[in-house]
Amino acid sequence: MARFIALGSIIHGVFSNSLEQRFTLQSFGLFQNASWCPPPSNWLKINVDGALRRNNAGGIGIIIRDSQCTMVVAAGWKISHWDSTQVELMAIQYINRIIQDCMFDLDGVIIEGDNASVIDFMHKCHHTETWKLRPEEGERFNWLKSFHKVLFIHTNREYNKAAHFCAQRAIEDSFVWDIGDSRYTCIPQDFLSILEDDRNSLTPS
Repeated sequence: MARFIALGSIIHGVFSNSLEQRFTLQSFGLFQNASWCPPPSNWLKINVDGALRRNNAGGIGIIIRDSQCTMVVAAGWKISHWDSTQVELMAIQYINRIIQDCMFDLDGVIIEGDNASVIDFMHKCHHTETWKLRPEEGERFNWLKSFHKVLFIHTNREYNKAAHFCAQRAIEDSFVWDIGDSRYTCIPQDFLSILEDDRNSLTPS
């Protein structure tokens, strides 16, 4: 009997938190998935992606932007793996490598990716604290608890081009691009063009 009560509590928790997330997204005007869109004021949006080739050469790509569409940091890591889903999950785990302490003072972060199963998994685990049943997973994502609020959003590949570019680039070599350092010469023009296209897509024609 206790087992069914516990299961019911988990289902209720997922359902109620899903409604809460949906309401939050709608209140911010973020529920329309017609293009990449910036986060609300005092939030960050973190787009992630993973890439994997047949020879197990892989890359992880992450880009963090603020409510003004300004890139805070973008990074990629060269990895070797055999499971594309695990690579996508690692992309979320690797966010911790470029998080700065000041980010924890913001109202929240939106983590966006184009792998629906991974985003759904992270959303459910984060809100039901499933980590308690899988301590090894909990350690990988324990840093999420430091944010005031975390929302997981699935998007189309078309609207995740910046992170996809980073993931593909990382297959060749790992990198970190910090626009705050004004080292524009090390950032590929093709990548800057993607950021500009994302920004222009928000401008009414």
